[in-house]
Amino acid sequence: MRFLLLPILMATASAAGLPPEQEEFFESKIRPVLASECIECHGPEKQKGGLRLDFRDGWKAGGDSGAVLVPGKPAEVCSSRPSGTTTPS
Repeated sequence: MRFLLLPILMATASAAGLPPEQEEFFESKIRPVLASECIECHGPEKQKGGLRLDFRDGWKAGGDSGAVLVPGKPAEVCSSRPSGTTTPS
């Protein structure tokens, strides 16, 4: 299931019109974490807490408890992570 969502995530990054270095960072650091840790519960078929992470507007909107991504504030990313999870390094 997770691997079927990779094309959606790829289109998301490309459609965002990111500069090449930012797209490379997204592809190498962010997408793998989303695909392995997030999409199963926050994708097109299931949205725990009202949070959907398989498209850019879902990231911007956040979930029932508010934003999980704060532009320019990486320390505030996923501040309301489920118990038992850790921030990827």
